[in-house]
Amino acid sequence: MNKNGKKPIIFMVDTALLREFDKAAEQKRMTREQYLAKVMVMAVYQESTTLMAGLSGQGTV
Repeated sequence: MNKNGKKPIIFMVDTALLREFDKAAEQKRMTREQYLAKVMVMAVYQESTTLMAGLSGQGTV
């Protein structure tokens, strides 16, 4: 428990997945953090465009 009496959030990290991120980041000449941020932005963008397409009745983009 931390000082606020709450349990800390623990993230389980798959080392094989991290190696894949490192390889992809290296190919794009980015750090792991930069590549992860890019992937997260792309995922959020994909979700939002899919949601907007669904709301407008156009199906997926």
